[in-house]
Amino acid sequence: MLNNAVKIMNKNFGNKTFSNYQQRAKKIMYTDIIISFDEPIIIDGDVSSQDRIITYLPISDSKDNPTGKQAKAILNLILNHCKNKNLPFRKIWKISTACNWNLFEEVTGCDWAKECWLAQRNGKFCFIGELSPFEESIRKDFKFGADLVDIDLMTWMLITNVI
Repeated sequence: MLNNAVKIMNKNFGNKTFSNYQQRAKKIMYTDIIISFDEPIIIDGDVSSQDRIITYLPISDSKDNPTGKQAKAILNLILNHCKNKNLPFRKIWKISTACNWNLFEEVTGCDWAKECWLAQRNGKFCFIGELSPFEESIRKDFKFGADLVDIDLMTWMLITNVI
C-alpha cells in the first residue's frame, strides 16, 4: 500500500518533500489519504481492504468557502484515483485524511476546525451508520459508500471483523 502511495507522490513531485516553509511559499499542503473498502479487494496485485494516496495539493485560494473547496479537491483526487485503478469507490466505508490543515489555516485565514465537518471525526469521513450532513452530500455527489448496507457503524464493524 505505501509503495503505491509513494509512486503517486513521485509522479507529481519527484522524490521531493517540502518543509512547512516551502509548502507555504508554494501554497501546497501535504495530503495523506487512506481509503478503506468494505471488503478485501485486489489492489496493485495484492489483496487489501485499503489503498493510500500521498501527495501535495494546491491550497484553495477561494475566498468563498475555502475549506469546502479544499475538501472537494481531496474528494476529486480520491474519485479519480479509484476510477484510474478500477477500485470500487461505491464500496468505500471510510476515508482518513492526514493533511497539513494548520498550514491551510495559515494560508487561507480560514479556521478549518470551526467548519465543523472536518473536526467532527478527526479528519475522517465515514459512509456507514449515522452520517453528518457533509458526509451525506459526499455520498450523494461522489457516490462513495453508495453500495453499502445502511446499518449502524458498530454493528457493521463487528460483522466484518474490522474490530
